[in-house]
Amino acid sequence: MKSINEKSKRLIKYLCVVAVIFVMVRASDLLDEKEIIFPEIAALSIGCFLAPKLNWQTSYARMIICIEICAAMGMCIVVLIPLPLWIQVALAFAIGQIVFMLSHTSLAPMISAIVLPVLLQTRSPVYLVATLLLTVLVVAIRILLERVSIMEKNTFSPLPAPVKADWGAFAYRTVCVAILACICLRFEGKFFIAPPLLVAFTELSKVGHPAGKNKPKAILLVSLCALAGAAMRFTLVMKCGFSPTVAALAISVLIIILVECVGLYFPPAGAIGVLALLIPDSAVLPYTIEVVLGIMALALTADVWVKCCQRLTKATE
Repeated sequence: MKSINEKSKRLIKYLCVVAVIFVMVRASDLLDEKEIIFPEIAALSIGCFLAPKLNWQTSYARMIICIEICAAMGMCIVVLIPLPLWIQVALAFAIGQIVFMLSHTSLAPMISAIVLPVLLQTRSPVYLVATLLLTVLVVAIRILLERVSIMEKNTFSPLPAPVKADWGAFAYRTVCVAILACICLRFEGKFFIAPPLLVAFTELSKVGHPAGKNKPKAILLVSLCALAGAAMRFTLVMKCGFSPTVAALAISVLIIILVECVGLYFPPAGAIGVLALLIPDSAVLPYTIEVVLGIMALALTADVWVKCCQRLTKATE
């Protein structure tokens, strides 16, 4: 059988990203269920299809199981723990980090799966079904691409159990997010702490993480994807009256272009772009400003932790 050249492989990867986002938003349109839109699917698509190799250390089974566990826990917090929203968000973030660390993977997007239903106060079981089916869809496509030699076969070795430094990072991140959530939600600024930004914060605050070495690019990419998502939602849906599916196609293409132009495969940026389809109309115009300020604040906070860890390491050598 004739082998597929690199140009064709890249085109197929692009089409996979667009197809997954299209299927998700089209299903949401047809069934009139906004809970079907799971923005982190865009992040999984970038990590599974666009990146040269799988963006995370994880098995496919753990990817599905961990995301679904976090989605279920997020809904449980909404239904069973009637506390102020900022406390619910901080609690969801803390639990998400614990699941993340105990999963022995580097699959940070599971944190978004638990925080999203809390931030949006989702109670519909449709969210649970959607996260499961969409994650399975991404995994199935990834496995298919591996079998036809378009993607490199994934090998997974469980990461070591968390050590004291990991629990220290957990405490630092949780306190920072709790403080930020308290301040932002008091002034109705939900998207300063948008779930994909909390995923970005988790990754950027990890010593040695590739994105941490490219913080300016990460901030730029997240900001541009937020602008692209909000602009397409405002222009195509709110002003021109097109279906959100049309906007989803435009957003997915723009995300691909931005990722390739910036040269950084940073999955939370894709999720930020798609999240613009899920937010209330009144939040669309300030969305980009909130995201830009949020990612800058979280990146700066992450940098403080990383530098402290590096200095401590040098001092003990």
